[in-house]
Amino acid sequence: MAVPISALVQTWLRCSCKNVLAKGIFASFVLPVALASNLPTMAQVSGDDGNSSTSSENSGGQQPASAEDLDLPEAIINESPVLREWLEQTPDIADEILHDPSFPTRVRVGYAHFPSTGQAAGIQVGVEDWFVISGRGLTISGNYARSFDDQRQSYGAEARYYLLPLGEYFNLAPVVGYRHLDTPDYGTEGINIGFRVVIVPSRGGGADIAISQTWIAPGTQSEVGVTGLSVGYGITQKLRIATDVQFQNSQFGQNSRLGVALEYVP
Repeated sequence: MAVPISALVQTWLRCSCKNVLAKGIFASFVLPVALASNLPTMAQVSGDDGNSSTSSENSGGQQPASAEDLDLPEAIINESPVLREWLEQTPDIADEILHDPSFPTRVRVGYAHFPSTGQAAGIQVGVEDWFVISGRGLTISGNYARSFDDQRQSYGAEARYYLLPLGEYFNLAPVVGYRHLDTPDYGTEGINIGFRVVIVPSRGGGADIAISQTWIAPGTQSEVGVTGLSVGYGITQKLRIATDVQFQNSQFGQNSRLGVALEYVP
């Protein structure tokens, strides 16, 4: 059953200016769906042109309608990246779910705090989820953190392989890599294995939550379990704010680290 576009537009315009969420939902989701299911194609719009059907056949299929054909306020089109994308070319949704990551590669730099080591302050830098092959689940990550008083230091790199389609709002990845830790009470280094869970409330870097559990030098006396929680939120298309909490557990003691960082999305 056709959904009248004019009715949707009027509903969008009636939304209170303060209700940004409601207007965003209409502009970025409802309108594009209605466009895909009900709007005329270029061939149909040409109507009286006797060559219209032939043009459609020669192009290999239907072409999306142009902005002029929609008769929508320009503001609505400008506020909806999704609508603009569908105007240019109807996307292959199934392919996007499989190969278009819901979380981006991030380069981060920020502040690190070590509550278990005399409230020491420090720095952290790193790269998260650099895709080895575009559209595939294998990523490389690495980071470095240290306190200004040199009592705490951590660095390492790891590979993650995401098991579910990259466009999903939930994903799971086994982790394998190398990590080095230094604390006032103990130090360890070696193979680092575990898993990582990613939850993506807003795709494309808008917001994501990651929970990880790994073990450094598992099966040895210097084994250390590392539990991490990270939350990221996009403030612009290319910049994000991220916070993270990390707990380290071993037979020699327990330590923790807090952090806040600015992330750049390449």
